[in-house]
Amino acid sequence: MESEPEVNLYPGLFNANFLAPNFRIKWISKGCIGFDSLEGFKNPFNDNLPLKIARDGQEMPFETGYEVCLLMEEAEQGIEDMETGSESTQTSYNRKKEETDDTQDEALLAIEELRISRGMEGK
Repeated sequence: MESEPEVNLYPGLFNANFLAPNFRIKWISKGCIGFDSLEGFKNPFNDNLPLKIARDGQEMPFETGYEVCLLMEEAEQGIEDMETGSESTQTSYNRKKEETDDTQDEALLAIEELRISRGMEGK
């Protein structure tokens, strides 16, 4: 989020008076992936349907979201590699995956601890 909600930023965009005002965002990543990239993913939060069948804002497990983010990052890196001639997309993907494995493990532990503290263990 780059700004506080602004009343005059695209007023009435969604024709809903109950929504908060719009705010400016800054896209950190602009990687684009096709539906075929999501073929093996299922979403247990949406009746285990394929991930490509979802509503806007559909919740998904942390692990699934993490893998989709890696795919988007890989796609973005591929575009940059073509423009600059730098390291291969696969090499970059492997390097970044190794770097983030520990962070993912820590995040998963924190999520599980939060679930346990709220009495939601295993949900």
